[in-house]
Amino acid sequence: MVDQVQEVKEKTDIVDVVGEFVELKKAGRHFRGLCPFHHEKSPSFMVSPELQIYKCFGCGESGDVIAFLMKYEGLDFGEALAVLAEKAGVELKRVSRLSRTEKEELIEINELVARFYHFILLKHPLGKEGLEYLSQRRGISLQTIEEFDLGCSPESGNLMFNYLTQKKKIDPKLLEKAGVVVHVRGRWWDRFRGRVVFPIKDYRGRVIALAGRIMPKLEGRDLAKYINSPETLVYKKSASLYGIDRAKEMIRETKEAIIVEGEIDLISLWQAGIKNVVAIKGTALTEEQVRLVSRFAKTVLFCLDSDFAGDNAAIRGLKIAQQAEIELKVVNLGSFKDPDEFVRQDLEGFRLALKSAIGIWDFLIEMVIGRHDLSDSGSRAKISRELVPILALITDGILRAHFVKKVAEKLDVPEEAVNEEVEKYLKGVVKKTEVFSRPVKIVKKDTRELVEERILAIALQTGEIKKVLDLTGEMIKTGFIGKVFEEMKRLGDGFEIGRFVDTLPGELKDRVAGLFIEELGAEEEGDLMKELEKLILRLRMIDLKERMASALDDVEFVKLSKERVALEKKTAT
Repeated sequence: MVDQVQEVKEKTDIVDVVGEFVELKKAGRHFRGLCPFHHEKSPSFMVSPELQIYKCFGCGESGDVIAFLMKYEGLDFGEALAVLAEKAGVELKRVSRLSRTEKEELIEINELVARFYHFILLKHPLGKEGLEYLSQRRGISLQTIEEFDLGCSPESGNLMFNYLTQKKKIDPKLLEKAGVVVHVRGRWWDRFRGRVVFPIKDYRGRVIALAGRIMPKLEGRDLAKYINSPETLVYKKSASLYGIDRAKEMIRETKEAIIVEGEIDLISLWQAGIKNVVAIKGTALTEEQVRLVSRFAKTVLFCLDSDFAGDNAAIRGLKIAQQAEIELKVVNLGSFKDPDEFVRQDLEGFRLALKSAIGIWDFLIEMVIGRHDLSDSGSRAKISRELVPILALITDGILRAHFVKKVAEKLDVPEEAVNEEVEKYLKGVVKKTEVFSRPVKIVKKDTRELVEERILAIALQTGEIKKVLDLTGEMIKTGFIGKVFEEMKRLGDGFEIGRFVDTLPGELKDRVAGLFIEELGAEEEGDLMKELEKLILRLRMIDLKERMASALDDVEFVKLSKERVALEKKTAT
């Protein structure tokens, strides 16, 4: 396995992998972008193609390509390795069923169930009603049904359960953990019986859950119209976006994600040629969903029931999206009840509505005011109670001032009055740490350590190792940097950064890699060499002052003083 890990890493370029999730730009020998692990406006996240590592100089996160995927995707080591192996075309040695993780088993079960229901829908007489519902009532083509692996679960209670336990020899308890069966009154039942079934996949295309819509003939009974898999080890509703596996490339290309509510809305848009669309359950974007969509999109178009303006959870989602610096817009559905109906009856009108989407704050203000009669004196107070929390969500001061003015004009009240209410609201709210922030530990260093560290960083990045060793002599006193210089001396000629870092002991490796990848701020290497000469002079001055402070007699002190004067003259020129 160790050999395979190394093989995967050798065939993987960290720049390509990280570049799928972070917009990277060339910065000298490295690549730079906004850190995906904490909220920042100025990029401090660096990726080194030479060392095949990443490091954020804001939050401190660092590691190799496997560590990146583990952190970013929440994967364990084996899962991250499997993802990279697939990309690199490396076939990992198969492991026995007993050694597989429970996550892998649950995903395999979900995929088996999805295939079983897909077969029933298309190949079995029991799927006839489901196929008629999807194709005739919902206008979904056979091609689209196959693209989304739609299925049908017969009304009979445990057909799927019997198939998986008897034919595939899967433990019923494991099926229960996957959420595909329920145990009631001593019997096992298929959870999705009597429904058309929509496999829910993660962004990698693995089936992690299922959603089911009740068959038309069962409507009116005391049954939920829509059900989902329960939350499991592999499925968390708040972290999932239906259709992200198919939509991600188009979202990345257009930089826009259309968000709808429910599977049918998404499938209708997809079938109509609008493919940068994902679906959520309900009207609220969660932190996890924002993180997921922000990998690919800069703009989100909400294409939801307009009532979401009054949904407190939806409003909280706006704050999360704003912190991720996603531009938010709302699509006006007009007289249509949902995107599915809009697209099927007026596709061109829907496309125009997408182009005419308005900013989220304009939409919310218009929506709230539109619900009230401004001629009623009591309405202004009601509008204020609804709009003040929304205005308080706007973190950009200039943008907030703009909308405060707009609300004041709409209500025909002084701008100061609206602003005062917003300020009062903000003072009364307990401000929580931003969800995309994390505290950064600040380590104070003395002047000598800062100078020595900068000298080492320039030496590493320019390759001027011998020159630095010759000029610094015995002046390096900081423990960590002194150890690194000792290692450099042992390496001798032919310095190559990758080989050098590999030879270092573990306690030095990460810090040296961090100095190599750190952005030094010089436009040209010649600027760095000039800075290096000045830093070495400064280090000599620091060293002289320390020696003078500890001089044993006047003769030594005078000698050092003369040396200091000569050095100051040299520094001045």
